[in-house]
Amino acid sequence: MSDIVKQDEVFGNYYNKINTLILKTKKNVVKNVNYEMVELYFEIGSTINELIENYNFEASQNEIIKSFSEKLSREFGEGFSVPNLKKMKKFYLTYRTGSTAWNQLSWSHNRLIMNIDDENKRNFYLEETIKSNWSVRQLER
Repeated sequence: MSDIVKQDEVFGNYYNKINTLILKTKKNVVKNVNYEMVELYFEIGSTINELIENYNFEASQNEIIKSFSEKLSREFGEGFSVPNLKKMKKFYLTYRTGSTAWNQLSWSHNRLIMNIDDENKRNFYLEETIKSNWSVRQLER
């Protein structure tokens, strides 16, 4: 075997190793960002709920959420619309006393699962989605 062929083979092996490392890291980054976003949305829902439950402001729940939405959207951009903040509050209310497995799933998964009213069914789909690594499309079906 010539030195050039051997060099190409060795280079190829190291290139594949680096390629695999990059792809693995990219996957982990996405997973970690997703985890942090879901945790953030749970905490935002908790904070909004705490304000509404603990203080008897004259403003209605909708006005309070609208005010948060306007300020957060100005400062942080999209993602903090009134409907999204309401979903975050519902997300918190759905899981505040139950399973914490929700933090293993994406926000898209959680938005589907939290709309299941029956707690036993909700827990089944939560656990099955994690165990079977279902995509959002698979969960929708």
